[in-house]
Amino acid sequence: VSTSESRDFELASAESDSSAFGPRPLRGTSSNERSSTTFKVTYNLKPRSLPLFGKLKSDVTLNFEFGIEGATRANATADETRTPITETDRWKTELSMSYSFSENFRGSGLIRIENNNNKLTDKTRKTRELRLSGTFFLR
Repeated sequence: VSTSESRDFELASAESDSSAFGPRPLRGTSSNERSSTTFKVTYNLKPRSLPLFGKLKSDVTLNFEFGIEGATRANATADETRTPITETDRWKTELSMSYSFSENFRGSGLIRIENNNNKLTDKTRKTRELRLSGTFFLR
């Protein structure tokens, strides 16, 4: 969780003494709040015998990740109350694997589901990704 706040003041003019007029006027304020939680699990399948595949001579690494994020930015001019200009919630889940069946064949796979919800416009951007790749080396 992280939070930040900033204040923006008017610059004093070179001709006048700013101390005679009191503190410099406040032009505006802004704040930014962000929270993030991630859960990640990695499992390595060493060469072994599996049903359906038989005896594997490969190295397979499985990764599972689940994450939730939230962010809110707010601005205000002068001494007004800050109002949100962006407010988003996002969650994603991802299952990936990398494999090496031999010195000549390697690859990876990925399944990713992500929803990014903009609370101000009430719209959700959905991302779905499925990727499978392999590389065969001729030596």
